[in-house]
Amino acid sequence: SFADRTPRVLPIPQVVTDLRVTPDGQTLLFGGTDGTLWAVDLADPSRRRMLGTHPGVACLSVSPDGRLVATGAWHGVDVRVWDVAKAELVHTISIPRATKVTFSPDGRWLATSESEHVLWDVRSWEPIARFPNPRYMGVPGEITFSSDSLLMAVRAGPDTVELIDVNRLEPVAHLRCPAPITFRAIAFTPDGSQLIIPDDSRGHLLHTWDLRILRR
Repeated sequence: SFADRTPRVLPIPQVVTDLRVTPDGQTLLFGGTDGTLWAVDLADPSRRRMLGTHPGVACLSVSPDGRLVATGAWHGVDVRVWDVAKAELVHTISIPRATKVTFSPDGRWLATSESEHVLWDVRSWEPIARFPNPRYMGVPGEITFSSDSLLMAVRAGPDTVELIDVNRLEPVAHLRCPAPITFRAIAFTPDGSQLIIPDDSRGHLLHTWDLRILRR
């Protein structure tokens, strides 16, 4: 059966902290524990390039066109944006603490999450909107976009997710769990009709919200 097939083993030069595959499926991008950032040709893994270094790199996000990869650090600083094909640094966002990063599916925005949640215009790298993270405890919060890029969900506390209307650049809902929980992921369904978070504190539970009223 397919499940019995032996996996292909790809030798890599570092222990991986995070990894992503470009949308065309051709390139694996990963950060190493030594702060290096690598691009590996999946058709020929012997062809690999080091894009550069970002000490403490722990979070990667690839732009929808596969041209850029953004890196955030844990026990490090700044957000760095790299040109994958040219293997060069194209922009640095100065942030003096650990940060999570994610590109919007339409490629217009880069969102960063740390003591505040910030939307950056990918064309100018200027901040377009800032949203407070009042429950920040030194750990970057989860952040994600709906597939149409119209909503952004951010962790706003131990039991709360805030939904932000990306066009209006303002919060439209606070979704609160019935009890304080620990969660490390947020996901929209592909059609954007539901938001889902796992309950890490109690285990074996998912919290879901129906968003169809908001999206009418």
